[in-house]
Amino acid sequence: RQYNGLSKRDIKRRVGSYGVEYEHAAPFVLAMSPAPAMVMTALFYTGLRPSELFALEAGAVNIAKRYIDLDWNTKTDDPRRVPIHEVLVPLLTALVEQREGILFLNPRGEPYPIPDGDEKVSGQMKTAINGARKRSGIKDIAPYTARHTVSSQLIALGVDKMIKDQILGHYHEGDPSWDYTHVPMPALLAAINRLPVIKAWANAPWMSDPLTYQRKLAEGTGARTDLVKLKVRREKRAKVTRNKKLAA
Repeated sequence: RQYNGLSKRDIKRRVGSYGVEYEHAAPFVLAMSPAPAMVMTALFYTGLRPSELFALEAGAVNIAKRYIDLDWNTKTDDPRRVPIHEVLVPLLTALVEQREGILFLNPRGEPYPIPDGDEKVSGQMKTAINGARKRSGIKDIAPYTARHTVSSQLIALGVDKMIKDQILGHYHEGDPSWDYTHVPMPALLAAINRLPVIKAWANAPWMSDPLTYQRKLAEGTGARTDLVKLKVRREKRAKVTRNKKLAA
């Protein structure tokens, strides 16, 4: 039996521990404020860990050659380079051209806190996820869902396991083939660009003009309900005080 497109088995699994279809993810991401939506979009089309994306700096992104160098500012003989899906090119181009240092910031213009573990997020990103769940009605997506989605989709598309693992940064200790095999970037790009593109998602206005939309919020987000409640409490106290004076 299916519940909102999910089986009982899926519901029982921990959210963020399995992938979803891109058609399913699109309305969830589009229900978010632009800043966290940019984060989720980058996660769904790179397979990066949330901690890797939150720490990503402009200098790591090579738009011309279509890759992200996660070791760009460290000395290493074996850098990990992640291919850039074409759908991300407008977004990353605008961010790199107009921002130095950390690329993905929250609506306040601050870096997201880097999670201690792969599946933990806090602060405004956690709030954004909870808000998108309420607005979209989709409950089975978390930041780490994106990484599992990239992995499962590449497998479903028949992408070679070595290519998939290199994109995701999976290292198989004790496997000599991993030590001597390096997949060239053209093959990685060909693989990542097989991931499906959802038109409404790709055409979101913040995809090509992220700085204009950076501080905007999804409808209903940030409403100061606390002030409304405070006003109601004050009015009730004032009414009680007036009644006491009248009774005296």
